[in-house]
Amino acid sequence: MLEKLEFQEEAEDSESGVY
Repeated sequence: MLEKLEFQEEAEDSESGVY
């Protein structure tokens, strides 16, 4: 769950949708 949070933070900056 913590890993997902970290990913969301990066995705917000990139807004590229790394998911």
